[in-house]
Amino acid sequence: MYVADGGGASRRRMSGAALMEQFADADGASAALDAFVRARLVTMDSDTVVITHEALLQAWPRLRDWIHADRAGLLLHQQLTHAAVEWEREGRDPSALYRGTRLSTVRAWADELDGRRRLGPGEEAFLHASIAEQRRHERQAGRQVRLRQTMLATLVVLLGLALTAGGLAYQQRESALDQERVARSQALAVRSASLAGGRPEASMLLAGEAYRAHATAEARGALLSTQSQPFLARLSGHRGPVNTVAFAPGDRLLATGSTDGTVTVRRVSDHRRTATFAVSGPVRSIAFSPDGRTLAATSAHGPVSLWDVAGHRRKAVLGPGTEAARALSFDPRGNRLAVATVDGVIEVWDTADTPRVTATLEGHVGAVNALDHAPGGRTLVSAGADRTVRLWDTDRGRQSDVLEDTPTRCWAWRSPRTAGRSPPAASTGPYGCGTYAPDGSPRHCPAAATTSTPWRTRTREVRSSARSATARPGCGTSAAAVRPPSSPATPTM
Repeated sequence: MYVADGGGASRRRMSGAALMEQFADADGASAALDAFVRARLVTMDSDTVVITHEALLQAWPRLRDWIHADRAGLLLHQQLTHAAVEWEREGRDPSALYRGTRLSTVRAWADELDGRRRLGPGEEAFLHASIAEQRRHERQAGRQVRLRQTMLATLVVLLGLALTAGGLAYQQRESALDQERVARSQALAVRSASLAGGRPEASMLLAGEAYRAHATAEARGALLSTQSQPFLARLSGHRGPVNTVAFAPGDRLLATGSTDGTVTVRRVSDHRRTATFAVSGPVRSIAFSPDGRTLAATSAHGPVSLWDVAGHRRKAVLGPGTEAARALSFDPRGNRLAVATVDGVIEVWDTADTPRVTATLEGHVGAVNALDHAPGGRTLVSAGADRTVRLWDTDRGRQSDVLEDTPTRCWAWRSPRTAGRSPPAASTGPYGCGTYAPDGSPRHCPAAATTSTPWRTRTREVRSSARSATARPGCGTSAAAVRPPSSPATPTM
């Protein structure tokens, strides 16, 4: 019979031999078949067997119950029989065999209640072939899994070796880079030390770079050494060289004059620019008034200008006689300003209200290069191109003393942070500098080879020769004479 999927059962014709092959007890099966034939329930000819009346499948209660109870098994059996026939027709092609879930379902059905007694030879062969093919696939899959596991393990080992080699290479590279940084740090520290005397800013930058490269002992030493250097900062802003600088009283402001024709005023605390004044031509000299409110400036192509520092405006311009003046100095007692003209005359101006000349000091032959007042204000010192340093009594308007000497080299010390530590560039020629201490006693003016000779201005005696000089913005440049570098003797007066 044939059981439809989701429908009822119907009769079907099949081979008698095939029917008998499905029973283990062939004799009992043959006797039962003969009984059905005699009862005309089954029709049998020479080759095939078929149920005589299809109604038997529904009219016979026991048979109907059997079919209903084993419908799923009957369906599986029918499908297995059909698959076995197709497999034989296709020459036992392995692709026609059962596998996977379908094979598992048929195997479970065949194993249940000793179901193999109901399978024919073709079905049995098909099922065994399917099982064998499934096992072969499982073995092959197992080999592939083991191969993948072996490859994965090999890759893990190779990865571990690669990581180890990479770690070693990284350590070697870091070691080489560390050695390079140490060498670079040491080289920069050495370079920083070599520039400490002449180029302090570069020395500081190199010391910082050396410490950033590697904190070697040399780098730490160079960095600590820069803390004792007098250099604090580099001030930029001018478009040309700076010719002159001046501190305001109290050291709160710093003015700088440049060849670009500008005077810049900055705060000392933060180096911030507070004012910029323009003059005609390169700036030669600048000076603050004692109260710090007025700034005087002289240029190569114009007269002396007076500027209001707080108001950022020009207050006055002195007479044409002050044009191209070389030096300026305010009397610390008030508003009087000494101006060194190009013809060797020193004019003393009263800068209060309307500026006017109050005294004219004559004595130098040629230009006057430097001026400064003693702290008391009564004495003015001038250094000229005639190789003389002259002291003037400004109250009486006359000369009080003259110091003469041969050409020499000297420096003007103005910064309290650099005095006595590192000399600026020297100038060779007639006198252009000198200094008083804050208490009025004379100080030195360094000569060639960084030597200096202080004089007693009252007795005109040489006090001593020194290897350094000190001066502060309050005392400025006043009067001094130094011996020539080539002669150890006392200068001739």
